[in-house]
Amino acid sequence: ERARRFATLWPQWSSGTPESGFREALLALARDDHGAACLALAHGSFAGAMGLARDPGAAFLWALRGARCGFAAAAAMTGDFYLHAEPEHHACVRDVRRALHWHEQAALAGHAGAALAASDSYRMGRGVERDFRRAAVLLGLAVALDPSPPGITRLLRPSLEADLSPGEMEAVDQEVQDALRGLPRADADLDAFWRQAHEDLAGDRVALARGAGAAGT
Repeated sequence: ERARRFATLWPQWSSGTPESGFREALLALARDDHGAACLALAHGSFAGAMGLARDPGAAFLWALRGARCGFAAAAAMTGDFYLHAEPEHHACVRDVRRALHWHEQAALAGHAGAALAASDSYRMGRGVERDFRRAAVLLGLAVALDPSPPGITRLLRPSLEADLSPGEMEAVDQEVQDALRGLPRADADLDAFWRQAHEDLAGDRVALARGAGAAGT
């Protein structure tokens, strides 16, 4: 039933032409813990779009709610909030450990950008003890999920290989394949849309990092 209700709203969101009652219907779905609806409200609140006031605090809370529903893109956005926030942002308190937690959850659910962010955390020891093997697994997952990652991504593997033995790298590649087999089957169109929406907000992360904001916690 929830999937059917969201399916009626999805074309309006993706086209940017909401009809009367769209916001209320989306809110009702999100309050019923529909992950995609929560994320739609998070994006709309962050950008001040789709009839929603710009409110980074509300955006964070909707993203977190969607993440707790198990929605990968919402978990990725939550990780971004925790990673880039500062006190004056009025969204959340910066917490690199929580950022890693949500990025890793999103990565294991099939989000390439979050896999790269989590890999960086393990590689740099950001919020966790440095773990080159885990960094390599998550990097391999990011590349497998997105065959056209930024050039820097492909340069990281040789660097990690220098810190791991050939046997360890074989184990890494096997773990990546195991992780890929365990991924849930996603709606390709919906997944592509959220990936693009996430990328579109990449520039806005600068605004998030500098703060722009309404009240939130």
